[in-house]
Amino acid sequence: MTHQAAVPILIAALALCGGVRVASAQPLPLERREAAQRKTQVKSPASDVASPDGRVTVRLELVNGVPTWQVAYDRRTVLARSRIGIKAGDNAAALGMLNEVSVDRSSHRQNVKTVWGKCSSYDDHFQRFQWTLREAQGQRRTIHVVIRVYDCGVALRYVLKASEGWGESFVLADDNTEFCFAEDHVGWAHHGERDPRGPQTLSRFLRESGGAVKLPLVLRRD
Repeated sequence: MTHQAAVPILIAALALCGGVRVASAQPLPLERREAAQRKTQVKSPASDVASPDGRVTVRLELVNGVPTWQVAYDRRTVLARSRIGIKAGDNAAALGMLNEVSVDRSSHRQNVKTVWGKCSSYDDHFQRFQWTLREAQGQRRTIHVVIRVYDCGVALRYVLKASEGWGESFVLADDNTEFCFAEDHVGWAHHGERDPRGPQTLSRFLRESGGAVKLPLVLRRD
């Protein structure tokens, strides 16, 4: 018999309702919405990005014009298909239906010297993927989804350029990034000056949180 150690999952920016949304052990919110609107789904070819050691994988895919992501570790799904994107504009309008413009892949490895900490340097090693999307209609704004996949995790950011429909300033109304966990993980959350909340399941956080948890939120995958 082999023993698999628990894998910690750190969410550094999370709200259970609001900007970043979480679901656990339930049908995906994105799929429930789509099922109510369409009998069939229109998908673009998916793009997969793996960590340097191949254990962490991210899948990016357009579903009915909505960008989504999935994350797996050792071929076991951690994040089921979840929406990514933002709401922007004075009227809080979400980005419209998006089309893929281009993709760009690159590798990065650099030994970075530190000023303080346990180590004098660290190995900054990741696979980078830039996914460029543009609104099919309306303002035809362009958004760049930039993913970095490390051996120990995933980083996600959005790049919005003034020359690509955003102007010199705009209103960022909300973050539509979702974390739809495939399992009802056990976790701990910051609780002010008191002991952390937990250990308890994600479903319990959802029932008791009143819509949000304080950060950071750490989840254990057994």
